[in-house]
Amino acid sequence: MRHLDRLAATVRRRPIGVFVALLVALALTGCARLASTPTPAPSTTIPPRPSATITTAPGATPALLTPTPPRRPTVMASTRTATALPRLALDCGAVVRESLVLANDLTCPGDALTVGADGITLDLGGHTLTGPGPGSPTWPHPNLKSSGVKVADHSNVTVRDGTILKFSSGVYLDGSHGSTIEEITARGNYYGIYLSNGSENRVKRVTVEGNDYGLTIYRADRNRIVDNDASRQRHFSPGGYGIYMYGSHQNLIVGNTFAHNVNWGIWMSESSDNVFYHNNVIDNHPQVSDDNGGNVWYDAETREGNYWSDWQGKEIAGTGIGNHPYLIWGPGGATDPYPFVRENGWLERRQQAPPTTVTPTPTRSASGGTVFLTIPDQNRIVSATAGSAPRTLATLTRLASNLALAGDGRHLYVVDAGASPDRLAVLALDASTGKTDRIYPIPPGAGLKGDHLLIAMDRDGHHLHLLDGLQVVSLDLDDGSISPDVRYGAAPTAIFPSWKHQLILVANRQGNTIDVVWIDGQKVIGRIPISGAPVDLAANRAGTRVYPTIPGDDGIAVIETEQYQVVDHVGHGLSGQRDVATSPDGDRLYVLLDGGEIVAYDLLTKARIYQLSLDEDATRLVADGSTLVVAARVADGSGRLTFLDATTDRVTATLPLPGPPGDLVIQP
Repeated sequence: MRHLDRLAATVRRRPIGVFVALLVALALTGCARLASTPTPAPSTTIPPRPSATITTAPGATPALLTPTPPRRPTVMASTRTATALPRLALDCGAVVRESLVLANDLTCPGDALTVGADGITLDLGGHTLTGPGPGSPTWPHPNLKSSGVKVADHSNVTVRDGTILKFSSGVYLDGSHGSTIEEITARGNYYGIYLSNGSENRVKRVTVEGNDYGLTIYRADRNRIVDNDASRQRHFSPGGYGIYMYGSHQNLIVGNTFAHNVNWGIWMSESSDNVFYHNNVIDNHPQVSDDNGGNVWYDAETREGNYWSDWQGKEIAGTGIGNHPYLIWGPGGATDPYPFVRENGWLERRQQAPPTTVTPTPTRSASGGTVFLTIPDQNRIVSATAGSAPRTLATLTRLASNLALAGDGRHLYVVDAGASPDRLAVLALDASTGKTDRIYPIPPGAGLKGDHLLIAMDRDGHHLHLLDGLQVVSLDLDDGSISPDVRYGAAPTAIFPSWKHQLILVANRQGNTIDVVWIDGQKVIGRIPISGAPVDLAANRAGTRVYPTIPGDDGIAVIETEQYQVVDHVGHGLSGQRDVATSPDGDRLYVLLDGGEIVAYDLLTKARIYQLSLDEDATRLVADGSTLVVAARVADGSGRLTFLDATTDRVTATLPLPGPPGDLVIQP
């Protein structure tokens, strides 16, 4: 050590100071030893994957118990490199192989910067990278045309401190492990942050807003997503997600805000053993979907969950925690048992909540249990409940469509063709009284054929889509205006309005496909091939899975509405399919077969729950939370409704109808 050599030379020249010098040397040696002792680095290892336990009572369906989540992480403050990094100006397309601080803004026609080595830090120095634009959807493949910063097959990389605008990906980590993205703002990109096929990465103190997708975690495990703001993502068919996770496991999502995103705040697809808590989930449309149920939505140690702006209930006094769990949409039936009643509630001084054993309460209204149906031969709209005889709500001049029900269950919409097919009008009927509250004339210039139309209510509650096999138009229910038509030649049999606004999925028996029609873009943007001609469609409540009825198929196809492809099948030996329905919570699938056979499946386990024989001429079925309703034709020219307990298959009521039933809907 140079300081000790200098001290020895001084002692040789000045003997009087030997004693003092020796004391100083000893002190310096002790300090050097202390300085050379390494300081342990904060742990970044993701806790082990929690295990789920399956317990089964005799004769019962297996129930998935909530796995024990890991302990809360300690969120470390930002740390800068101790040694000053060189500050360099770079050109677009530069490959960075050494740690540096960027010294200039960049506006690039393609990739801005690519990391070409392990273990380096790319500090953007507060500068802005601007790209050529977010690009267009490339389903089912990701849109990866340009990146602000790309890290491919390099690990332990840090990307920090900058703004990234208008790329396909703001920051793209592919096959990277142990890397960090921090203090980045990503706006106007297709993907704000995209993690793919990597693990043990950290995304912290990042702002992603105004992108098509905020945070995307694709087949990436054991990452930490901490203290980020993923809000106000826009819609671009598809898009509008705060965080989208596909095929990803054991990730930790803590301290984030997912607010005011056009579509889902949180979407979980084929992903399990992920842990969420201390997140604000505010006014997304909808808030969350978990198609697996094997994820954890709270911290077990502190008994603290997340804040959900649509949770309804009361506070457990002094705890900041709600008095019943928040129900997570999806077939897994997951819950957040300890929801906070205020935004950022975990920052308040309060008592710990007691352990919960309360059954979760849905955050939306329970089913009204009223069934609405058409009697086409008589141009009648009928309502019925299990406890009373059917009654006629309205008689039309000429029934020209199926029924559409408003999301709040208060209005029915139907097309009346009047005296001739060119005098179409949409009627808004009060669902309680049958009174016509409003008439929407369809001008002849809209070009719709009036023989028979398919109609469907958009998820926004303000638009009605109408199809006639040649085109699609949308009716604005607020001002009565008609949108420009979308040319769409098909043989449509059913419609599913996606949660992605202005997108509808159409069962097309002409092409043996499920077609994806983009209303605002005025075009068909995809066709999902299936095994035969579909006759109907059903979807889970969250809209993440669609189930077509295909008479010649052996099982029920499962279509994932983000990838737009068939990802699975439920059941086998199901040829002769007539109709299919799901329970509102997405737990169960009900299939109606030729001969009146009804089969119920658990969508989480795909196990058959029960099978029963009912009316041989049954044609349609619908389900609410506790009731299954089956409509059938009767040989004498009348009809029949059968109400069943959806859980036990027990018949609870049978009601005669004045004629053969047509369309069937149930009040939410």
